[in-house]
Amino acid sequence: MAQFLSRKIENIRGVPTPACYSPQIEGPGPSETVVPRPSPCTGGLAFGSSRTVTRAAGTPGVRINVVTALHSDGIFNPKLLFTAPLGGYMDDNLLTGYDGLANGFVLTFTNGLTVYLTGDIGPTSDMETIVRRFYHPNLAVANMDGVSNMGPEEAAFAMIKLVKPAAVIPSHAEEAVTTNGQVSPDSRTAKFIGLLEDMPAYVPLSGKTMEFDGDANCVGVPGCPQAAVGRRWRRGR
Repeated sequence: MAQFLSRKIENIRGVPTPACYSPQIEGPGPSETVVPRPSPCTGGLAFGSSRTVTRAAGTPGVRINVVTALHSDGIFNPKLLFTAPLGGYMDDNLLTGYDGLANGFVLTFTNGLTVYLTGDIGPTSDMETIVRRFYHPNLAVANMDGVSNMGPEEAAFAMIKLVKPAAVIPSHAEEAVTTNGQVSPDSRTAKFIGLLEDMPAYVPLSGKTMEFDGDANCVGVPGCPQAAVGRRWRRGR
């Protein structure tokens, strides 16, 4: 994907697209990217490696790690994104382009907050063995629509039994979640929240910014609409 985007950016700007980090080990090393940048850049991120985005070389920044996610992953609209005649051939056969493995992400901020972005996935053993035991996230953003990723029950199980964050943000519900700022009672999101036991859930609202401290406490009031916690998780409910 990094190479693919690099060429697309080059075609727009008319100049080669540089890498976002140095391939050399000397100096700050290949894991650091200083922002803001004067021009676009691209850079792949492999499993088990990390990148730190910082305001100044050698200073603390946001660390980015890649973890597994399990779902089909492709480049859609091949006729628009691929050059002719390949794009036309793929479009005629309803094919998408391979763009690498699906990913989740772990972001570690300078205040100690560690956020797990599940991506589209179902419950996996990696959530416990890698995400929880190694990265120790205290906030999770859980995709849970029950169509292209785990449903409310599976997502609640993953959060309570596997990842065990201090708080969770439900995401990717593929439906209208709220009415007048309140969670709709018949929504997938409401079902998910109702299965979280005593784990706080914060619902995203358009135009509202949520801020979290290093312990995953939402501090950006009134942008922190914590939903009511619900019953204990039970399989099949």
